Amino acid sequence: MSNKQNILIVSNRPDVREMTSSALRYMGFDKIYGIALNRDSVYDTIEKLKIDLAIVDNNGFKIRDISQFRRSDAEGETQGIKIILLVTTKIDIRQLKEGYKVGISSMLNYPIQMNELQKAVKDAFRSIAAVEIEKSGVFKGVREIDFFSFLTDEELMKLLKMCKCRNYRAGEVVFEQGDAGDRFYVIINGQIDIIKIINDSNEETLATIGKGQCFGEMAILDDSPRSASARAGADTLMFELDKKIMDGYDDIITLKLFKKLGFIFLDRLRNADKKIKELMVFGCKR
Repeated sequence: MSNKQNILIVSNRPDVREMTSSALRYMGFDKIYGIALNRDSVYDTIEKLKIDLAIVDNNGFKIRDISQFRRSDAEGETQGIKIILLVTTKIDIRQLKEGYKVGISSMLNYPIQMNELQKAVKDAFRSIAAVEIEKSGVFKGVREIDFFSFLTDEELMKLLKMCKCRNYRAGEVVFEQGDAGDRFYVIINGQIDIIKIINDSNEETLATIGKGQCFGEMAILDDSPRSASARAGADTLMFELDKKIMDGYDDIITLKLFKKLGFIFLDRLRNADKKIKELMVFGCKR
């Protein structure tokens, strides 16, 4: 990821703007601007400075207004920008879902932790906006995945607006062993290596999975840390479902998702049982 992007911090609190700016400079960004919450001035600044990423304080800004965060590109075409919602006051699931609908790329809690800021910035630039999903071939690619076969086109589009599709370049880490499990993944295109860290200098690839396969589903059920690392073995596009969204989703889509996950768990349990029996037979023969 390049550090040449223009970043705008939008908050009424000078201390929030200063702390966020300092953290970004520590990460290597230098084109950082900060302004107070004023809808018209925010829109003007985004266009004038050709902002690539806006970090917006959720205190005092209507989430629906974020959908208007747009600027013209080199060809004069209007395009959306990447948006991180900076949560300085409590946000509920309804607001979170609304934010994802209108174009929020990722979230960041305040006070800022450096590892969380790095993750939020990477997530933002990897994200594909819902409007781009509709216009591009991404929806078609997702539609072809068996995991989503239980959803109608309308339900799938609704789910995609609530969640995120993100791009990972070959070699990029999706999550590290020991990280908190906060999301579930389905591979749309590409390849992911599941890796067990043995020690500081040794690791073992446990599995390599590809298009249509899912991983990280235990994050939906509990808060246990990741038991292994995941790394992109090739350029990869993935569907990502945030645990917070799943916890607050109370319609038919949630029920269908949990049913699908139940089938996945059952299938994996059967496979594990089969392997145990094979090992027992092998042991007896020896």
